[in-house]
Amino acid sequence: MLSYGLRECNVEQGERKITATAQKPHTTITLFENDIEQRLQFVCDDHDRFIVTIKEAIDACRANSDQLGFKVQFEDLLAFLSTWLESRHGQIRSAKVTIRETDLLFVVMQKHVPFDQKLSEDLTVLDIEVANAARFNLIRLNVLAIPAVSEASASAFLSSGQVLAYAK
Repeated sequence: MLSYGLRECNVEQGERKITATAQKPHTTITLFENDIEQRLQFVCDDHDRFIVTIKEAIDACRANSDQLGFKVQFEDLLAFLSTWLESRHGQIRSAKVTIRETDLLFVVMQKHVPFDQKLSEDLTVLDIEVANAARFNLIRLNVLAIPAVSEASASAFLSSGQVLAYAK
């Protein structure tokens, strides 16, 4: 399959600048995943070269696609959690999302020390809803309710990595 892209060529003529446009052919090469012996070589503008199998190239393309999808889903998840928190503001002192090695953890601090059964049940429903939602299929989220404690004590539940705090 051939496709064409545009390439510009600038030519100066006296004081006038003329821009000519030429067609540059592009070739699409079709390779199949089951061609396991086949290798691809990519040569970059900086002359770096990468030689990969077809499967590795496919995996890289899928990973890139998943990464872009994850970003969109993560932003959607934050908006979803924010709405969830706003509807329960009377029960919640603070909430944070922390990034762990293989998942995200949504830590919700209760407004009071005694166990809040209703908040715990709501978190369970939230956990199931996020896990089953097609719109969050790239996200692994766990939830945790903790009693009202100092920020120093709450930090024991958070990873040492990035933490996003819910701001009221």
